Amino acid sequence: MIVVTQAVKEMFQSVPQPEGQVLRLDVVGPQELGLTLGEPQPSDQVVEHEGREVIHIAGEISQAADGATLDQMDTPEGPTLIITPPEEGEPAPL
Repeated sequence: MIVVTQAVKEMFQSVPQPEGQVLRLDVVGPQELGLTLGEPQPSDQVVEHEGREVIHIAGEISQAADGATLDQMDTPEGPTLIITPPEEGEPAPL
């Protein structure tokens, strides 16, 4: 399971989601993760904030990055998501 910070939960709290669709962290290309809108999957890690589902993390990502932290970092281009491994290390930008 990936730990999701409060900052990320708050960032996605206001993202509109069409009925039947959820915001997903998913594989979007070879060795590339991204945010998509899609149908929820049974294997998803579901992240809630204030009683509302704010993001689904694809099960394969959640298992592969078990213990990692999904956080946000401010950059000159604006906020970006980062995944920090469970052990101390440099975060990997998404």
